[in-house]
Amino acid sequence: MDLTLNGHRYSTAAKWDAFSALHVTRRLGRTLPLVSGLTRAENAGKPKDILMILLLGQLNDEDSEYVINKCLELVNRSDEKTPATRVITSGGTLMFDDLNMGDLLQISAQVLEENLGDFFRGALNNLNQAGAQ
Repeated sequence: MDLTLNGHRYSTAAKWDAFSALHVTRRLGRTLPLVSGLTRAENAGKPKDILMILLLGQLNDEDSEYVINKCLELVNRSDEKTPATRVITSGGTLMFDDLNMGDLLQISAQVLEENLGDFFRGALNNLNQAGAQ
């Protein structure tokens, strides 16, 4: 992922391991139709903060924070003056006071797309094919 928001560059340093992806997917499973909106090719590059609000609204607070934190764990921020720095500590503390909710949602949506997009697109295709039979 490579995303620029408010003059800051956000990039992923890694991808989730299989168990991290599993735990995020378990929490998002009941929101499959909304996740599909995040991962559709026609929505690539579009702001996804509203879809993220709808998606997270389906989860309890603990699961919402888990998903956002897992997304942010992968992300570094840099700009012309600052080298790449993790966005969040391992304890869940944001490293930058100027990050707003919209930024967090857009960053998280991009991380979900990068890490789970293929899985959710495949799951939707399988569901659609099963429904057609």
